[in-house]
Amino acid sequence: MDYINLLSKIRKAQREVLGIEHVYYFYNEDTTHHFHTWMVPLYEWMSAFGRSVESMRPV
Repeated sequence: MDYINLLSKIRKAQREVLGIEHVYYFYNEDTTHHFHTWMVPLYEWMSAFGRSVESMRPV
């Protein structure tokens, strides 16, 4: 629950301070002892590449 609350605080700050309205979340577990959560912001200039996860590759 602490981790989810932390992610929520980060998202709130991204919206309020940086103006980031939309984010893709990616979860990556490489080993049995840790994982990564990627929060990739979507900026207006990225819309030229589309609005789906597949559009992240060219960006």
